[in-house]
Amino acid sequence: MDLPGLRVGVLPILFRVTRGEKGLVKSMEELRLMARRLIEEEEVNVIVLSDRGVNREFAPIPSLMAVADEVTLSNDEDGVAVYLDKLMSR
Repeated sequence: MDLPGLRVGVLPILFRVTRGEKGLVKSMEELRLMARRLIEEEEVNVIVLSDRGVNREFAPIPSLMAVADEVTLSNDEDGVAVYLDKLMSR
């Protein structure tokens, strides 16, 4: 994509299936660092999140999780209530 004023970067949103939840969390942390680097060092102003490469070994990070600022605990763990308490105590 070549548009004046736009610098496009592509980030993979994949994680290794065999690493389970810990692998998902680690991949999300790495995604955040890669995005920061693209913005700060390469002056990218449009980021495309790509799930290209999904196979038996690599699953996509759910898109909403990939762009979320926070991910709460599960409903069984009262995740939304815990997060709201955290926000209110600031």
